[in-house]
Amino acid sequence: DALTAESLSQLAVVRLFEEASGRRWELDFIPEQALRAQLAAATDPLQRSFVALMLNVALGIRVDPRPAMEAIPVRPSRVWDYVQHVLPPAAWPAEQTQPS
Repeated sequence: DALTAESLSQLAVVRLFEEASGRRWELDFIPEQALRAQLAAATDPLQRSFVALMLNVALGIRVDPRPAMEAIPVRPSRVWDYVQHVLPPAAWPAEQTQPS
């Protein structure tokens, strides 16, 4: 249900949710060296995968979504449509219907 047609950074998506809800989110940023140390210390494949994913996000590495989109027979939606779908109507500021 969260497959989207756009390639946005995680921070761009957070900004859309902030704008839609009218509230700032508190974000934690983990230094690259801390992630590299965590990756080096990972003891199982699942842990290594999650840390590698976090490191890729921290480094701003873009992933081409086309292979996944071709393999999964799902029609993607716009991120803004997803934001509107998951936020309850009470969370929306008055007159907010599209990102500004």
